Amino acid sequence: MPRYYVRTSFGFGWWVAFFWCLYLSLFLFSEASAAIPFILVAVIVIAVIRLVGKAMW
Repeated sequence: MPRYYVRTSFGFGWWVAFFWCLYLSLFLFSEASAAIPFILVAVIVIAVIRLVGKAMW
């Protein structure tokens, strides 16, 4: 099995759960508060930083 495949498939289930929760939160809380989009952007930024950090190692 190629090394690239192992690296890209690592944590795949976590990303599926993360984006599913993100989709549900966008659908359910789109009209709840003005702070929700800022929180979601912060969560996305943190997730991207984690992905880049994991790819570096």
